[in-house]
Amino acid sequence: MNQAFLDTSGFMAAAVAGGTFKSICTIQQPSGNLTPAGAPDGTYVDVAGLVDIVCQAAPTSVGGIRAAEQKSMAEILSMNELHVLLDNYYGDVVITGTNGVTYFGPQPQMRAVIDGTPFDIVGVESDSQHTQTRMEVKKAGI
Repeated sequence: MNQAFLDTSGFMAAAVAGGTFKSICTIQQPSGNLTPAGAPDGTYVDVAGLVDIVCQAAPTSVGGIRAAEQKSMAEILSMNELHVLLDNYYGDVVITGTNGVTYFGPQPQMRAVIDGTPFDIVGVESDSQHTQTRMEVKKAGI
C-alpha cells in the first residue's frame, strides 16, 4: 500500500477524543543528588514537557491471561507489565544509542509514573508518521 495517499494527521486526535485514553503518564529521571556516602539518593524529578501526558495503559498480553508470578517458600515475585500508548509523538525523547538499543531520554534510568504508580521503562518506539509514542513498562514486586 502506498502510504503517501493515507492521511494520518488526525488519527491520534480522533483516538484520544474517543475516550479510551483514561490514564495519565509522567516521565521522571533521577534527581542527580547523592547521599553522604556518594550513592544516588533514590529520588526522581519530573522531566519538563513530559508531565501529565494522556495515555492508554493496557496489559502486554492481549491473547489471554498470562501468569507472571513466581512463588517460593520465602517470597513471591510478581511482575506487572503494561503497553502504554502516549497521546502524541515524543520523538525528542526517543534516543537510539550506538549499540542499537533504544532508550527513553538520555538516561536509561528514567521511569514512567502511570496513574500514580512508578514503572521501569523497558522499551520505547514511535511510529513512522510521527503521530504517537509507544512504551513497554514493567514493575516488579516481592
